[in-house]
Amino acid sequence: MVRKFIFSSFCLLLSSILFSQSSEQRLKEIVDSMQLIEDLKIELFDRYNQVSYSIIQDDLQEYGLPSKDFLTHKAFAFEYSEEHEQAKWVAHVITPDVVKLGVKRTNDFRVDPLVSTGTTDSIDYYAYDGSKEGDKRYFTYGYDRGHLAPSADFRWSKEALSESYYYSNISPQAPGFNRGKWADLEGFLRKYVITKKVKLLVITAPILREGLPKIEQSPNGVSIPEQFIKVAYDPVNKQAIGFIMDNKELTESLRQYAVSVDEVEKVIGYDLFANVSENIEAEFDESAWFDEGESDGVEPLDQASLPFQHFNTIAGIKQAGSKKRIHVCGTVVDSRYSRKGHAWLNLDKKYPNQIFSIMIPKEEIENFSFDPIVQYVNKELCFEGEVEKWGDTVVMKIAKPEEVDGL
Repeated sequence: MVRKFIFSSFCLLLSSILFSQSSEQRLKEIVDSMQLIEDLKIELFDRYNQVSYSIIQDDLQEYGLPSKDFLTHKAFAFEYSEEHEQAKWVAHVITPDVVKLGVKRTNDFRVDPLVSTGTTDSIDYYAYDGSKEGDKRYFTYGYDRGHLAPSADFRWSKEALSESYYYSNISPQAPGFNRGKWADLEGFLRKYVITKKVKLLVITAPILREGLPKIEQSPNGVSIPEQFIKVAYDPVNKQAIGFIMDNKELTESLRQYAVSVDEVEKVIGYDLFANVSENIEAEFDESAWFDEGESDGVEPLDQASLPFQHFNTIAGIKQAGSKKRIHVCGTVVDSRYSRKGHAWLNLDKKYPNQIFSIMIPKEEIENFSFDPIVQYVNKELCFEGEVEKWGDTVVMKIAKPEEVDGL
C-alpha cells in the first residue's frame, strides 16, 4: 500500500511535467498528489499505533502484572474491584512517544464495556439540576474523577487517550490531591521518560480494604480510598521507584513520598512487578530519580539580562490589570492539564506556591502542533499577552505558539 501511494504520486507529478497541460490541470494533479500523501500519513500513523499497542501489551506481560485476573484495553491493563467499584490496579507504559504531537483531551468519561458487572458512571460523582442540554449546572459530591493511568500519558494516540476515560480507570480523589501532588507525580514520571529517552512501566492503585467510606450520593456505592500508590520500573537502567500518598492535599516535595517497590508492596499487600528482580524492587536509589538539590522552584530571571520591554515574573506581576500586551519571561518549572482541559504552566515557582501562571484555554490547544505541557516544561521562555489577577493568582492567557519565544 505504501509503495502504491508513493508510485501513484510520482506518476501524477511526472505526467504533469512530461505532457503539455493547462496550469489548472497541473495544479489539480499536484493537489491530488498532496491528498495521496496525506492519506498515506494517516495510514502509517494508524499502523504505527497498532504496533505500539502490541509492544505495550508485550511489555506488561514480560515484566509481570499483579494478577492473572485482568482485562486489557489498547494501552493499559487493569483488574476491577466490584466491591469498591473501581480498579484494584491499572498498569500502563509511558513511552517516549509522550513527547510527540498531543491529541486533545476528550473528557469522554463513560462506562467501561469490558467490565461485565458494570462500572461506576457520572451519577456516582456529580448531579445536575435538570437544565436543558448544553446549559447544565453540575453539583459535584466533593471528589474529582481521578485518573489512575493519566490521560496525558496517552496523548500520542486518539484511541488510547479516549479509553483512559473509562470509569474503570477512575477513582475518587480529593480535589487538592488530584490537582496538586498527584498531578506533579504524573508530570515527574513523564519528565523522566522524556529526559532519559526510555519507557517506564507503571502500576497505579488505590489502597482498597474493608470498611472504606463510600460517596454518600453514589448509587453504585463507590469507595473513597484513603491512600494511593504508584510504582515505576525502568527496564533499560533496571531501576524502580514507588510512591505512597494520602488522598488529601499534600504540601511536601515528591521525594518525601518516594520509597522502594518493596515498601509499596508491604502496604498494598500483593506483588506488583511479578517478573522483576526482587533486588531491584528492594533497592531505591534516590539520586537516580531526583535531581540533586531539586526544589519547588528557581530564582526569577535577572531583569537586567532580558530584552527591552520584557519583564521577569516579579516585574510582570506588577503589570496585572494594566490591559497592556507585554512579554513576561521565566522558567517553566511545572505544567499540567486542569480538570476542564486547560493547559497550565507555572513560571519560577511550582504549585501550590506559584507566583505567575500561563494558561492555554482548551479550545486553543489545537493551535499547537505539539503538546505544550510537555514541550515547554523546564525551559526559559517569554510569553506575550495581558497580565490578569484571578483572586490570589496572577495569570497570562495565550492562544498560539507565536506568543512564545525562547531565550
